[in-house]
Amino acid sequence: MNIYLLNNIFTYLLIFGAIFTAVGIIGGWKTGAIINRAKDDEISSLQHKVIELQPRKITTEQRMRLIEILSKKRGRIGFISKLLDTESKTFATDLMKIFQESGWQTIEPINQTLLDDFDKGLNIFAKPELKEYADLVVISLNEVGILIWPQLIREGALSGVLDEDAIYIAVDSKETK
Repeated sequence: MNIYLLNNIFTYLLIFGAIFTAVGIIGGWKTGAIINRAKDDEISSLQHKVIELQPRKITTEQRMRLIEILSKKRGRIGFISKLLDTESKTFATDLMKIFQESGWQTIEPINQTLLDDFDKGLNIFAKPELKEYADLVVISLNEVGILIWPQLIREGALSGVLDEDAIYIAVDSKETK
């Protein structure tokens, strides 16, 4: 073999080696970027899950505004939470304390049931003659960002005996996405 041929072979090998090295480096950067993006997406997803798993809280501002509004007209109110769901019972208890501080008569203890007929979140129900009080509660809670909806219930959907002269807030499990 002559030196000219060997020189050309080594030159081509050097060029191919440089090309493969450049491709490897660029591929490593791209792969690293893809992995980092996947990690960032996973971290973001986990952060959202942590937020979803945190119990509902009533802020000081919400509490103060609710007391201000609800103190203007007082009624009688009971609370219902989902059976075996400590988060919904704790939130119902927090709401009950606000109504007590507003001068409302509250029915204790909190009724715990399966809540099989309710949507997630908060629902309110009352007899037609108590609509004025129920509307005040719905408007007040919605105003401070605690969403609640009027709800019809089927006969026998709730366990226990409910007072006829009270409105009720049903606190279902926390809604998660």
